[in-house]
Amino acid sequence: MIRTLHDRGAMCSAPYTSWDGQLTPDYYAHLPENKAPRGRSIRPADEDGNLGYGSHPTGQLEDFVWDKGDDIAFETAPCAICWTRTAWC
Repeated sequence: MIRTLHDRGAMCSAPYTSWDGQLTPDYYAHLPENKAPRGRSIRPADEDGNLGYGSHPTGQLEDFVWDKGDDIAFETAPCAICWTRTAWC
């Protein structure tokens, strides 16, 4: 999902690195089936690829929606929520 948002220009993200500049280790790096022991963690990024914060993805997604000419409904509540075996409806 994150890759799709990135590829469509909706949200910027970057690999998360430790204080030493290395990609962060995966929590399950010690397991033999883990083929990517480092580099799975991502973080928000600003439009220039610099460290972003929680407001960055929110603002980027908002801008993406407005740029497409769509509306965002604020202060609304769902009128019905249901779950089927295949999807939310």
